[in-house]
Amino acid sequence: MRLLRWFGIAWLGGVAILVIISMVSMLVFADSLWQGVQQIQDTWSPFNVANFVVTVVIAAPGFGALWLADYLQKRRDPDVSRSRGS
Repeated sequence: MRLLRWFGIAWLGGVAILVIISMVSMLVFADSLWQGVQQIQDTWSPFNVANFVVTVVIAAPGFGALWLADYLQKRRDPDVSRSRGS
């Protein structure tokens, strides 16, 4: 379970780092700062459903590993989960 939790945190951290790198690269490689900001706004707009779906699919293994680690921990130690208020 520790390995699953570690994997989930590492995976989500990697996804976050890639998102930040993509935003910085949009700013760096744009013709002007304003065009870079506009490109980031277009990409990360709440109306850009394709980007949202891709981001969720890429982050899903991390969330799944964290959920599975928590599920297995609760199954192994049922008394611990009750004392935490879950």
